[in-house]
Amino acid sequence: MTMKISPRRLRFSVATAVLPLLLLENAAFAQASSGSGAIETIMVEARRFAEPIDETPLAVTAVTGADLENLGAVDLGSLEMLTPNLSLDVGDASNAVIYLRGIGQRDSLSFADPGVAVYLDDVYLGRAQGSFLELFDVNHVEVLRGPQGTLYGRNTIGGAIKYVSIQPRPEFSAEIEAGIGNHGQRELSAVLNLPLSDSVATRFSLGRLSRDGWSDNLADGEDDGDKALTVFRGQLLFDDGGDFDLQLSVDYSDNDPDTSVTPSVEAVSIVGQLVGLEDSNPGPFRVNADFNHEERLTTRGFSITPSWQVNDMLRLKAISSWREIEHDSYLDLDGDDRGAFGVFVHQRQEQFSQELQALVQFDSGATLIAGAYYLDETDITPDGVFGPEAGISFFGIPGFEYGLSTASTNDLATESRALYSEVTLPLADNLELTAGARYTSDDRSLRRVYNGAVGFGNPAITLAELSDASRLPFSFSAFGEKTFTAFSPKLGLSYRPEEDLLLYLNATRGFKSGGFNGRSRDDNEAEPYDEEYVTSWEAGLKRNWQDGRLSLHAAAFRNDYEDMQLSSFGSANASFIAIFSNAGEAITQGLELELSAQAGPDLRLSAFAGLLDAEYEEYDAPNLGTGEIQDLSHLDLIQAPDFTWGAGANWSAITTAEWALNLNAQVRGSSSYFTTIMNEASLKQDEYAIANVTASWEHFSSGFHARLAATNIGDEAYIVHGFDLLAYPGVALAYYGPPLSVSLSIGMRF
Repeated sequence: MTMKISPRRLRFSVATAVLPLLLLENAAFAQASSGSGAIETIMVEARRFAEPIDETPLAVTAVTGADLENLGAVDLGSLEMLTPNLSLDVGDASNAVIYLRGIGQRDSLSFADPGVAVYLDDVYLGRAQGSFLELFDVNHVEVLRGPQGTLYGRNTIGGAIKYVSIQPRPEFSAEIEAGIGNHGQRELSAVLNLPLSDSVATRFSLGRLSRDGWSDNLADGEDDGDKALTVFRGQLLFDDGGDFDLQLSVDYSDNDPDTSVTPSVEAVSIVGQLVGLEDSNPGPFRVNADFNHEERLTTRGFSITPSWQVNDMLRLKAISSWREIEHDSYLDLDGDDRGAFGVFVHQRQEQFSQELQALVQFDSGATLIAGAYYLDETDITPDGVFGPEAGISFFGIPGFEYGLSTASTNDLATESRALYSEVTLPLADNLELTAGARYTSDDRSLRRVYNGAVGFGNPAITLAELSDASRLPFSFSAFGEKTFTAFSPKLGLSYRPEEDLLLYLNATRGFKSGGFNGRSRDDNEAEPYDEEYVTSWEAGLKRNWQDGRLSLHAAAFRNDYEDMQLSSFGSANASFIAIFSNAGEAITQGLELELSAQAGPDLRLSAFAGLLDAEYEEYDAPNLGTGEIQDLSHLDLIQAPDFTWGAGANWSAITTAEWALNLNAQVRGSSSYFTTIMNEASLKQDEYAIANVTASWEHFSSGFHARLAATNIGDEAYIVHGFDLLAYPGVALAYYGPPLSVSLSIGMRF
C-alpha cells in the first residue's frame, strides 16, 4: 500500500523519536556506578493475573496513582501525555472520545458502542458519556492497545483503559486536600480509610471540583463551559485472610454547571451566509451562544465482587454491577446567537452486567482464564434540533423565513452474551504459546419515533413540544431487531531468550457489534448497520538493562479494519442529515517505543514515540445530493496523527529526614491530524506540542503536603474535536483542548 508519510518526513520522525531514547539510554549507562536503584516495577492485571509489566506480552502502558499525582493529572485526558498513538479527549456531550492506533468512535451516540472501552474496577462502562473519568483516589491506570476480547467481558475492538481504585486497607488513614487555580478553579477532596474489624475495611472518597468556563460568550458577556463536579466512591472489603473475600463498591458523580460547552466557529459556508450567520467569534475560546443554558451529567453505580480460592490452582470470581446515566444538554451548534441550530439531548441509560471468571494456574506453569459475560442495557434518548419559532430570514427579506426543528426518541435495548477463554502453555523453559477464543451474541432492538418540521414559515413548535416526538403531527415510527454474532480468536507466542528480554507475537481478531441507525429518517423499519472487525498483528519486545535501571518497550503492529462504522453530517433537500453507516476498509500500522531510565538516585527519565500510518483501502459513501456512490478512499482517518511523542523527567530535588521536594516536567507533541470524517480543512489541527510542570513538597512527620501545577504552559490552542456543519446550518465548529491552567493545592495526611 502507499505510505501516507513521505520518506523525508518518516526519517525526521524516526530521528526525533529515537534521539531522546538514546539520550536516556546514555544517561542510564553513565549512572551505572552511581548506586541508583532499579525502576519501580508496576504490577498489572492486563491478563487477569497480577504480573510485572515487563513480563506481560502485550502493548500496555501503566501509570501509578503516585506518578499521576506528580504529573498534576486530573482526568483520563492526561494519559495522552504518557501513551503513544493515543488520542483521548472530552467530546461535545461530556463523553470520552478515545482513539488507539486510529481505532475509536468520535460521536456521543446512544446507539453505537465505543471503539475503546473504559473499565472502572473491572466494570465495563457502556456509554461514552460518563466515561471521561476524574483521576481520584486511583491506584493505577492501564492502557491496553489492540483487541481484548479473549480476556474481558465486553469485547473491545481498539483496546481498553482500566481504572483501578485504591482498595480498602486494614489500617486507618485519612487525607484532606484543597486547591485553587486560574479560571476560578476550586477543589476540595477527602479520603477516609476506616477498618471496622480485623476482616472488614471501608474506604470513602469525596471530591468537589468547580471552575469557570474557558470560553468567553459574546452573546451575554459571561463565560461558557464551566464545571461543577461532585464525585463520591465508597468501598467495603471483607477479607479474613482465608479463601474467600468480598468487595462492595458504590460510586456517584454529578456535573451540574451553568452552561454546556460551545464550540468555536472556524469557517462559515455560503449556506451559513444565506441564512445570515456570521463569523462573529473568530479564534479559540470565543463563542456566540444563546442555547447553552442546560448541561447536567449524573452517573450512579453499584458492584459486588465475591472471590473464592477453591484450591491451590483454581480461583473463581464474579463481578455483578448496575449502572445508570442521566444526561441533559443543550448545544448551540450554529455559531451565532440567532437561534438557528440548537441541539437538545435528554438521555437515560441503565445497564446490568454479570461476569463469571475461572482463573487456573497449573503446577506446570500453564494458566487458563475462562469467563461468561452478560449485559442488559436500555437507553432512551429524546433529542433533536430546535430552530427559531419565527424562522431565519434569507438576506433579511420579510416573508422568506426558513426554520428547522426536528425531534426524535430512540428507545434502544441490548442483551449481550459472551463466552471467552485464553490458555497459556509453556512449550519450553523460555517459550510460551497463548491461544484464546471468544463467542459473542448481541441482541439489539431500536424503536425510533421521528418528526421533522422544515420549511418556510416554520410552525411555532416550542422546545417543550419537541421533547416528545410522538405527540407532534407528521411523526413516524420505525422498529428493528437483529442478532449479531461473532467468533473472535487469538494466537500468541512469547519467547524469553534471557532473563531481561521478552519477545512476543500476537494475532487477534476484534469485533464490535452492529446495531440500528438512530439518525435514520426511514419509516416503519429501522435502518441496520453491520458489525465491524479488526484483524490485528502485533510484534513486540520488552528489555531491561543495568539491573533494571533502563527499560525499553517496543511494539510494531498492523490492523486490517473491515466495515468501519463512521458518523458524519451533510444535507439533502434543504434539510440537515446526520449519517451513520459502514464505510469500508482501512489499514492502520505503525511502531511504538516507550523508554524509562533511572538516571541517578534522584532522577527518573522517560520518553515515548508512536508512528502511525492509517489509510482507507475502501470508502464508498452515498452522495446526499445525487444519490450516487462516491469514492472517498483518498481521505485520511480522523484522530490519527502520523507521529506522537513525549518525554518526561521526575527529580527528587531535595530529600531530608523531615521533608522532600519533587519536581516533574512532561512534554508531548503530535503531528497534524483531521478531526472530522470528511477532512474539513478548517478543522484540521497542525502539529503542536504542550508541556506540563509540577512541584510537590511534603513534610513527613506532620503529613502536610503542597503541590503547584501548571499544564499547557505555552497556552497552546489545539483542536481536539470538530463538527463539520458547513452543509447546514453552514458552519465548521471546533472544540479546543484545555488552555494554560495553574493550580495550587495543600493537604494533610493522617
